[in-house]
Parts: sequence; structure tokens; C-alpha cells
Amino acid sequence: MSKIAFFDIDGTLTRADGSISDVVIQAVQSALARGHKIVLASGRPTFGMLDLIDVFGLTNGDGYLISYNGCAIYHIPSSSYMALHALKHDTLQLLDIELQKYPAISPIFYANEQILTTKRNKFVDFEGELNKSQVFEVESYPLTGSPKLIWAGEPSQLDLIEQDIVAKFGYLCTIARSLPCFLEFTPLGVDKGAAVNEVCTLLEHSLVETVAFGDGNNDRAMLQAAGIGVAMENGRDELKAIADFIAPSNELDGVVVAIEKFLP
Repeated sequence: MSKIAFFDIDGTLTRADGSISDVVIQAVQSALARGHKIVLASGRPTFGMLDLIDVFGLTNGDGYLISYNGCAIYHIPSSSYMALHALKHDTLQLLDIELQKYPAISPIFYANEQILTTKRNKFVDFEGELNKSQVFEVESYPLTGSPKLIWAGEPSQLDLIEQDIVAKFGYLCTIARSLPCFLEFTPLGVDKGAAVNEVCTLLEHSLVETVAFGDGNNDRAMLQAAGIGVAMENGRDELKAIADFIAPSNELDGVVVAIEKFLP
């Protein structure tokens, strides 16, 4: 039976320098040709993923993207959202009050398919570079809310505050690390795992016949939701601890090993 394969992008399909090797591209395309459905599932905004549609040949068939860490499900053929969840403006403001305690950390949020911030730092610029998009500085959060919020800062500082922030605001939103420099907030109960369930419901596909590949803490729920969860050797220890299989490092194109094993 064909499976749905959910792939994280950064640190899973990409190497440390952000490149995707021809070997990985060919492996994903081959799985698609064998009849498996490929879904890219990332913390990136939707517009930061669109160039990968052509890279992996996802224009053929009924393709989907999971973006904003599970906040959005995007249907490729119709160029439309099948689901879109957002943090409310009041929640963004409440989190911003806490953020003022950490002047070196900057917020990243989104509206009208644009990257926004109220205070730029090098990690905000990195988000723009990652998604090949301009970052706009604004004075306030959008009244319509944002699909997700990122606190962007030095990994060492985020390490120190992460557990405290989860303790304070875990009742209000889902909080996870994607990249070491990003602490991400999504609406409560919304994450990549919830999105996997949404996609399978939309497609009337059994969760048992799914495989998820990831490396970050924000991939944990996705690996747990899928029938088989694959963690990369370069991934976080807490993710590898719950994985069904650990693939070699992204620097070795290790995802190819897992594709050949679980998507024959």
C-alpha cells in the first residue's frame, strides 16, 4: 500500500549549509514515482517552501505542504489553504510583555505572506535569508493575528529561558524549538502532529500507513503521530529517544537510507 511521507526540511532534507543534494532530491522523487504521497512539513512559512515544489516534482498529483509548524495545510494544485490556524492578537501582545524582559531576543511574525518584526536582529535576517524573502519592520502585531510567532535569539539564551516560558505559557499555546536560534509559538494544540492528523483525515488515509522524518523538537509530535517516526542522527536527543528509526546525519544525506527502508 502506498504511504504518505511527511518530510521536515531544514536539518532533514537539507545539509547544514542549507543545500539539498541531488541524491536526496532523486530519492524523494523516486518515492513519489513509486506511488507514495510526499508532504513537506516545515516551520517555514508557505511562501518559503514554494520553490521546493518544483525541486521535488510535487506539481504532479494531489500535493500538500504543511507550513508554519503545522498552522497551515496548503493544497498545491489549487494554490489554496485547506486549513489555517493563527495566534490571536491578544496572545501576541501577552507574549510580547514577557519578551520585553529579553532585549536581545526579537519577535518574528507573519501577515499577508510577509515576514514581520518589531525589532530586527541577525536571527531575524536569517529567517529572511532562509525563506528568500524581505523582512519588514512594523510598529505592532497584526490585528488579524499570526500563523505562528518566533522568538529569535542566541541559542544559549533560549536554552536558559525555554523551560520557564513553557511553564508560563504552555496553557495558552504550543511551544517548541525548531532551529537552535528559534523558539516558536503556535495556537494551543496546533503542531506538525496535529497537521499530520488533519491531512490524513482530508485524504481518508490511515495514520498507520504514514512515515515522518525530522530532526528538531518541533518534529516530535509529527513523529509520534505517524505510523513510523524517523529521526536524523543530527537531531535533538529527545527526538531520537522517541523515534522508531534513526537515520544517518543530514551531512551524509542520511534521509536517503530511511526512504529506501520505509518507502520501497
